[in-house]
Amino acid sequence: MKIWTAGLLATYIILLLAGCDSSDNDRINASDPAPEGEEETDADYLGLTHQQAETRAFRRNQAFRYSIIDGESQPLTLDFNPDRLNFTSERGVIIGITRG
Repeated sequence: MKIWTAGLLATYIILLLAGCDSSDNDRINASDPAPEGEEETDADYLGLTHQQAETRAFRRNQAFRYSIIDGESQPLTLDFNPDRLNFTSERGVIIGITRG
């Protein structure tokens, strides 16, 4: 029983570490401020992948959720939060943004 538990734990740790991809292929520097004289806008998220948009939102301390993914509406709460971004995405890329 101990060997089986140890093997299961080792497998879990390996899978957990495998998810920590350190490649920079799909990353942006989401902490960079907007160019001088330009404000950060919701449109900054358009065209970003899910990972890029989430990274940017976390670094900006921006609340967000996915409202539509690949044409399929996602379950949402009915509260209105004007500070929260609602992302619409197709094939893993943000194509639309609303607030609420």
